[in-house]
Parts: sequence; C-alpha cells; structure tokens
Amino acid sequence: MPDEQRVVEVVARRRFQRDRAGGEGQERHHASWPAFRAKHPRGHRITGRIYVFAGALPAGLLGLYIGWRTARRRRFGDHRRWMARSFALAMSIVLSRVVNVVATIVLTPQVDTTFPGSAELMTYSAASIGVWLSPFLLWVVADLLLERRDQGLVRKK
Repeated sequence: MPDEQRVVEVVARRRFQRDRAGGEGQERHHASWPAFRAKHPRGHRITGRIYVFAGALPAGLLGLYIGWRTARRRRFGDHRRWMARSFALAMSIVLSRVVNVVATIVLTPQVDTTFPGSAELMTYSAASIGVWLSPFLLWVVADLLLERRDQGLVRKK
C-alpha cells in the first residue's frame, strides 16, 4: 500500500473516531448495525432470528406456494412469471456483492468530500446501494425478459 494511501486511511479513521465521539462540533456519524452487533451480540442474534423466521422464510415459502399453486391450476404462464421473479430476488444477494464492489470503487474518491473523511461511512453507503439496487435491477430485468418473451409468443400465434 503506498504511503499516501496509508496516511489518507489513518486520517479518515481518526476523523471518523473523532466525529463518532462528537468532537469539534461535527455531526455524529452512526454506524448502526455494526456498532449494535459489536455492543449487543445477543440482541443482534435475536433480531437476526426474527428477520429469518418472520421475514425471509415466510416470504420464500409464500413465493414457492404461489408458484406451486399456479402450476397446479395449470396456469403455466403465471407460474413461469412468479418463478422467474422468485429466482431474480433470490439471486439479488449474489448481485449485491458485485454492486457493492462497483459502488465502493465509484464512491472511494469522494471519501473526503461526501463522507467527511470517513471510509467506514462510505463503505456503509456502498453496501446500502448494493442491498437496494440489486433486487430492483433483477426484478426489472426479469420482468423485461418475461414481457419480451410474451410479446414473441403473441407474434408467433
């Protein structure tokens, strides 16, 4: 790592720590989940279980049920659309990793201006972009492909 980059990272880390402590009248930056996880590991585990059992699993099961039900009713077009959307949303976690890397590369030059010297705050922003942009992009692509396929089927008839 070049010396200049190391100095920039040290300065950014010190600024973040100072700001986090409320120093020099700066607005405090809160790193909510990582700080919560570090300070309250039991609370983090509890909220994680709530997320999995009250959010992720029921949503996944509901998607599978809707797909299964449409297939049982021999509504194969609806079944295909629901399963394509379900697959797109499941793959959003994979795409979010790629989007996070791209967002980090794009946002890194703005650490000193947009993120008051805080590389950590920039990282959280990049992660947020990945979390929200990935499912949206995949849902739009899935629907565009489904629409295009449906239009092609209509023309052939």
